[in-house]
Amino acid sequence: KDLTSLGWTESLMEPGVWRKFSGSTLVGFLTVYVDDCILACKDKQIAEVELEKINQTHPLTVIQCTPTDDGGIAFDMTGSDIKYNAAKRTMSISMSNFIDKMLDRFDMKGCTPRATPTFEEKNLYVESKECDFPFKSAVGALQWAVTCARPDLAHSVNTLARAGGKKCTLAMQKQARFVFRYCLKSRNYSIG
Repeated sequence: KDLTSLGWTESLMEPGVWRKFSGSTLVGFLTVYVDDCILACKDKQIAEVELEKINQTHPLTVIQCTPTDDGGIAFDMTGSDIKYNAAKRTMSISMSNFIDKMLDRFDMKGCTPRATPTFEEKNLYVESKECDFPFKSAVGALQWAVTCARPDLAHSVNTLARAGGKKCTLAMQKQARFVFRYCLKSRNYSIG
């Protein structure tokens, strides 16, 4: 409602993508994902004006962009590390900072790296004691990495998720930790 009142129209084909026109000329795009947005306009002046209008309606925090050595910019978006260079027409998306935080959260920061995320699914169901490892939270964090930029984790994380309806056991914890160990080994992998 608020974006509509500011002259934005939501795309019928891509919910969460908003467009702004001046007459029949498209001057800007705004993507909205929960509380994260990206604003792209025809020029910097239009972007600053539109940003201020949105900020007046919904106070926001502008994500800081850091210059890169190759003349581009780097910033964080929904936990993803974005590197973008308009002049070279390049972009890469990695999850290295998210992975560092995830490893710290699940007490895996000093773990031994592993070359593969895979494990045999039957190992999730080996009879073992229940434990208080936050299995569902671990699977959720790993799934976010898959969603943003780490398709190499998809099979292993989906396998872990199939056991999510059970009480966590030491066997389930061990398999999740295998995937974390691979994340450490591959923390700098990116798409782009």
